[in-house]
Amino acid sequence: MKNKIPLITFILAALFVAGGFAFFYWIKTFPFN
Repeated sequence: MKNKIPLITFILAALFVAGGFAFFYWIKTFPFN
């Protein structure tokens, strides 16, 4: 089982993607126009 990318990089990438989806959902749920 070869691990090319470190685990911390994978966790940070997952958090970044989850944060992006959460931000997009927050914008769709609470529009402030």
